[in-house]
Amino acid sequence: MIGEANNINTNNRNWYVAYTAPRAEKKVAQRLEKIGIDYYLPLRKQYRQWSDRKKMIHVPAFTSYIFVKVNQSEYYTAICQSGMVRYIYFDGSPAIINEKTMEEIRRIFESDPMVELCDHIPTPGEKYIIPSGPLKGIEGKIIRLKGNTHFILEVKEWGKYLVLPYSTTLN
Repeated sequence: MIGEANNINTNNRNWYVAYTAPRAEKKVAQRLEKIGIDYYLPLRKQYRQWSDRKKMIHVPAFTSYIFVKVNQSEYYTAICQSGMVRYIYFDGSPAIINEKTMEEIRRIFESDPMVELCDHIPTPGEKYIIPSGPLKGIEGKIIRLKGNTHFILEVKEWGKYLVLPYSTTLN
């Protein structure tokens, strides 16, 4: 889910990572859209089981997180929206995600793999660059996880890692 304001002057805007109230990511995205703040809320597909049915739904890929692209004057306007808690800090400064990393995150979620998020690298492995397909050029590490080979993409600016099934990266 991407929302972009129609403002042409996007100079001096940075992508920040914001923490939201629990289960408020989609509502926050609606509020940001309404006031014209650029945001990105990556969604992933997940099957949910109820007592009478099983259904595929879209859930936020990063629980309680949303990316906002704001300039200095919009920085406080965005965080003051209902459901927003605070900006994420990394190494003592607000976590700013560069454009290249944001593009890689978008490519990952647009290619539709089942993505998981972890806070640490389970077992370090060899470095790998995806040679082809929609994720071509993204670097990471190959590891063994849950009996299957997975691809790890480190998002350095945020201190998180994306875990992708290796078989989905070589389309």
